[in-house]
Amino acid sequence: MSTRYYFKDQNSHGTHVAGSIAAKGRALGVGPDLKVASYRVFGPTGGAATSHIAEALMTAADDNVDVVNMLLGGYDWFQDPEYATKDIVADVQLFNRAIQYAIKKGVTVVGSAGNNGVDLSSPGKFSGDDTGATHRSPSSQTMIRVSAGGALKNLAFYSNYGVGKIDIMAPGGDLGPNYDPSTGLGRVNSYLALSTVPVLNANKEVTGHGYGYKGGTSMAAPKTAALAGVVIAKHGKDKLTPAQVKAIIQNSAEDLFKPGYDEQTGHGLINAVNALKLK
Repeated sequence: MSTRYYFKDQNSHGTHVAGSIAAKGRALGVGPDLKVASYRVFGPTGGAATSHIAEALMTAADDNVDVVNMLLGGYDWFQDPEYATKDIVADVQLFNRAIQYAIKKGVTVVGSAGNNGVDLSSPGKFSGDDTGATHRSPSSQTMIRVSAGGALKNLAFYSNYGVGKIDIMAPGGDLGPNYDPSTGLGRVNSYLALSTVPVLNANKEVTGHGYGYKGGTSMAAPKTAALAGVVIAKHGKDKLTPAQVKAIIQNSAEDLFKPGYDEQTGHGLINAVNALKLK
């Protein structure tokens, strides 16, 4: 019997993320028995309109999903003079309203902090831009924003951070303790995050599946989303609000760096075992 592959993941990002959540083979996700649904708005080049992202988020909420995992950038847009001249206010409001719509419908929303290696609490501003921070990974009292840690429980060199902007840290992989981003020297790929990837032929057609290494807050956020899914599976969605799911993840985290909250890890490094022990 031949096998047919219906998803055309040409850059392997989505497959790697899905595996981080629910792989159940040679690689294991945080929640191997969780179900994963894809609301695809990004093409192979990675671009998407905020309106399409917001529509997908609201559609997922209407479909009664338990958790939404969003891996979005945007900080660099605020550093682009051409983009800064555009009216971004409506864009920001649309995205934030979509997040609140999902949360009000009982969806735990998880988002990546981004990979610019910058302080989101004091980003550069252009004249006329009073928003300051990236709107593609907005702050929310109930949304869970995730920074990326390395294998040595360090903040990954690329991860964004910032007081009040990070809620939790999760493993996202990096390039080892001797890697120098300024020169590219000292790179050790085995410090990256291993997960599932598609196998492509010369025509970019999916012909099978395999495993590969990646690094990013895109690898950290899905582990947090999966933990949220496992917590909900234990207690029941009708027993927990998104705020309570977030509190469980934060209260069970391993405290790193400064005692209590800090700008790099938020409330600490996620710990699935501790989270499942909490009542």
